[in-house]
Amino acid sequence: MLPGLVRGVSGLARFGAVSVTVEYGPASVDKPLGALPVVRDFLARLDVVGTVDRLCPVRDVARVTHGQVIAVLIANRLTSPTPLLHVQEWARSWAVEEMFDIAADALNDDRVGRTCGQILSGGPVATREQYRGQEQPLGRGSHERLK
Repeated sequence: MLPGLVRGVSGLARFGAVSVTVEYGPASVDKPLGALPVVRDFLARLDVVGTVDRLCPVRDVARVTHGQVIAVLIANRLTSPTPLLHVQEWARSWAVEEMFDIAADALNDDRVGRTCGQILSGGPVATREQYRGQEQPLGRGSHERLK
């Protein structure tokens, strides 16, 4: 050993016991973002959530609306398509909660199925006549009126 190193270590003994407390923040979790920020902003620009919620309202006790579920399903299809049965697992492993503010456990297969069933059954969905005369938000002829 080097004499200076031994002398330096033995010199620390005169200071007594040294205690160091280190505080760490919460454990970090790496989740892929992919195109989620772009998809989220594009869906917001198109007002997908608002449109679906107007056309297909939910009860007051629902944790998430049909529009929110549809937005997440669109994001799933565009980023990492998975079967509807596995959307909850996808949402847990991707940064869905951080991007869409929806907990992964709120996107279980029953919830996704209820949303799809409600929309496909034609439940309380508004008819085209209820939206006549309203401007289309984007797309071809963005200022055309529905006919």
